[in-house]
Amino acid sequence: MSNRSYTGSHFGTFEIIKSDGKSVELAASDFEVEPTPIMQSFAESLSSPLRIKKPAVRKGFLEKGIASKSARGDEPFVEVSWDVALDLASDNLQKIYDKFGAEAVFGGSYGWASAGRFHHAQSQIHRFLNKLGGYTASINTYSHAAAEVLLPHIIGTEDEIIYNGTTWPVIRDHTKLIVAFGGLPSVTGQISPGGVSSHTNRSWVEECAKAGVRLVTIAPAKSQYDASFDSEWIAPHPNTDTALMLGIAWQIWENGQCDMDFIKRYCVGFDEFLSYLTGDSDGQAKTPQWASEICAVDAERIIRLADEITSQRCLLTSTWALQRADKGEQPIWMLIVLAAMVGQIGLEGGGFSLGLSSFNGVANPVKRRRYASLPQGVNPIKQRIPVARITELLESPGKQIDYNGNTITFPDIKAIYWAGGNPYHHHQDLARLQKAWRNPDVVIVNELEWNAMARRADIVFPVAGVMERNDVMASNSDKRLVALKKCAKPVGQSKTDYEIFCELAKRLGIYEQFSEGRNENEWLHEIHKRGQERFKQQDGNLPEFDKFWKDGFFQHCKHEEHRVGLVAFRENPDENPLITPSGKIEIYSKTIAGFKYEDCRGHPMWMPPKQYLSSKLTERYPLHLMSPQPNLRLHGQFDGNGASAQSKIKGREPAYLNQQEADKRGIKEDDIIRLYNDIGATLCGTKIVDWVGDNIIVLPTGAWYSPLKDNPSFCVHGNPNVLTYDEGTSRLSQGPSPNSILVEVELYRGELHPVE
Repeated sequence: MSNRSYTGSHFGTFEIIKSDGKSVELAASDFEVEPTPIMQSFAESLSSPLRIKKPAVRKGFLEKGIASKSARGDEPFVEVSWDVALDLASDNLQKIYDKFGAEAVFGGSYGWASAGRFHHAQSQIHRFLNKLGGYTASINTYSHAAAEVLLPHIIGTEDEIIYNGTTWPVIRDHTKLIVAFGGLPSVTGQISPGGVSSHTNRSWVEECAKAGVRLVTIAPAKSQYDASFDSEWIAPHPNTDTALMLGIAWQIWENGQCDMDFIKRYCVGFDEFLSYLTGDSDGQAKTPQWASEICAVDAERIIRLADEITSQRCLLTSTWALQRADKGEQPIWMLIVLAAMVGQIGLEGGGFSLGLSSFNGVANPVKRRRYASLPQGVNPIKQRIPVARITELLESPGKQIDYNGNTITFPDIKAIYWAGGNPYHHHQDLARLQKAWRNPDVVIVNELEWNAMARRADIVFPVAGVMERNDVMASNSDKRLVALKKCAKPVGQSKTDYEIFCELAKRLGIYEQFSEGRNENEWLHEIHKRGQERFKQQDGNLPEFDKFWKDGFFQHCKHEEHRVGLVAFRENPDENPLITPSGKIEIYSKTIAGFKYEDCRGHPMWMPPKQYLSSKLTERYPLHLMSPQPNLRLHGQFDGNGASAQSKIKGREPAYLNQQEADKRGIKEDDIIRLYNDIGATLCGTKIVDWVGDNIIVLPTGAWYSPLKDNPSFCVHGNPNVLTYDEGTSRLSQGPSPNSILVEVELYRGELHPVE
């Protein structure tokens, strides 16, 4: 076994080459196949001027308390002692719990702060608040909220459909054609929930290409994987994929290629959908010609796609980006209906995938096993808020919204405690969020660096990073457990989340309940013991903790798993029913129809989004903004360090457009440009590329929100979410809809304001 020491994260595992306690030299681990340059951002974080080194309190809050909340985000911070900051935080939390109750506290976290199973910010803060009496929590993710809510109604759980689908070796050996709506995203293939020990996504893509698998990318921008395949790029108007799929479905029906045996045995509700498809219910047949006028794909190409999809073993897949849009449930639902009509669901290399390449773990040929983590306890506050509705929560106490057949009433939030994640990266319409963010009485944050969220808090606790603590990395879709070994002293006076919550717990009288009297090492042993028990239940074995820790990692899965999505259901739908009300694929859902939502009916439909390239708004804003995940960071992490910082153009985030769109506006490579619409504006650098379609501009997410003080809608750094409206995908899921935005671009000639 290895005598090497490792550290790791959601985007890779790194070998610790050298450390003097203050600086660290990292290299790709010995089992890494496709190392990422992001690892250098970790090393640089130890000496970064952006690190929070001491507890700090907003000046107005220190002097005037909650009376100063209207200045939150505008004032400087004062460094204080740990005792002062902890006393201030505990006193404010106690008063709010006593006066307003647990539902007045929002416990914010988003899971990507650490890949460790103990120093996992989400688990830490939720455990702490649960021991304190509970809190208002969020539900679903920014990644695929619409799919999470929709899938159980029509086919299965997120875990079953996204993470237990067909594996890469099966695709390589049996698939002849991949039709990828949204493409195969190489950027997100770098990461995986729970961590990555070895990146394999690109290797599997290349193996599929060598095996003769053909790829058709249907997306506004090419995938970086397209060059590996004998691929074809079709560029429809964004947000029109549902119409395109309906055109394909109509042609399949017209050609007599619909697998009615599959439909009759495995599906319900096809007749209701067919009435819509043929136009019997609304007077409009969804022909390729009809679809072509909406999506700007030639009707003859749509007709040929129908034949190609049905004449060979074909895997249909969609990126998660498609459902992060107005009416985002529709393309996911329609993809499943299209796959059902083809009839290859449950067959080797056929059917569909949701998010193929969207995480390193999707389609990874690994037997998924669940390790243990820090127990969070039970939250007595049962109502949870859709994660993308946080601004509404803060600005409208008492407001009611529809969600998945239920009504949610927003509580009056008096305190926000956030540890892990950054809403000023994920959320839409940041100027609106900033205004609502000033409504609670107190905002407390555990944070590594002075990012946009930390600068909009009242009390900031400095957190030790992954290299400044010990932990275990264990992803459900990775074949290794990795010992994450402390190799540097905590920067400044920073403490781990656990140490911070222990100190607060002492002041609030819940220390024994929260800590159970264990230190870091004792918790790691306890979690590993629970992990051993879980692995035994899942036909796996783990070594004792001390041996594992000495070796540095343990490879618990040595064999590739031959897995076909929904194969058991296909083989015997009676003995292996789906979790849907009927136990079958619900092409028409009586449950969803019963909700009577105008924006999400009983079967998939084409419903024009509020903004897209065929709307009248293009007269003012002719470009569709796409805001994918960044290539050189995870979300907004380490944006000011390493590879991410080096990619900036005059300190601004790069935006990508093609030569034709640049020429129309007199824009050249590396120019500073202004993106704008009725919601806001932002400054970016320019990259002119050949992989972006006409009428499209691509601005990745994650640049730290840096607005002008007197104009919160104008970000000088390149954060796309000053341009995105904050409305849910539909009343069903209330998911985020950032990919339904139109903008215009111009050469910027004004003052180049400094980035905070």
